[in-house]
Amino acid sequence: MIGGKDIVFGKHTEPLDRIVLVQTFRKTWPHLVVQDGAAEDIVSFDDALGIVASSDEFFVYRDDASFQSWSEHGARSDNEDQMVHVIVAPDEVTFVVAGVVSETYRLAQNAIAALSSSANQDVGELFVSNHPAVKDEPRSKDRAVSNGSKLPPREELAA
Repeated sequence: MIGGKDIVFGKHTEPLDRIVLVQTFRKTWPHLVVQDGAAEDIVSFDDALGIVASSDEFFVYRDDASFQSWSEHGARSDNEDQMVHVIVAPDEVTFVVAGVVSETYRLAQNAIAALSSSANQDVGELFVSNHPAVKDEPRSKDRAVSNGSKLPPREELAA
């Protein structure tokens, strides 16, 4: 059972938003691994960019050991703050985090800030050079992601 707290951020989403999220998480979790919501295996950051760009649901774990712990035991007090569940809908992004006073909550807030300001970044700054996910992608502000909602994120308790 995942449990936790939902943070819902209203924003028209684009594929690049997912990459901004993972890159923002990586600033805190340099060894993060990602699991597509429809897959059992995890991938490293370098391989995750192509997957998350087209995924509407994915899990970001602090590292491989965190993934192993979640896989074997589910949420426990010693691992609940080591994974963020991300659900991307056309007009919102939902983060399921451990709770209001947690590292995952701060990660989600940092991601929301990055999504709110990502329209001002050059797309070339968002990607790793020569990564397969960015082949033939334009590297100009013409493909930058849209501005986020000016409203603060709506927080809801997980069901």
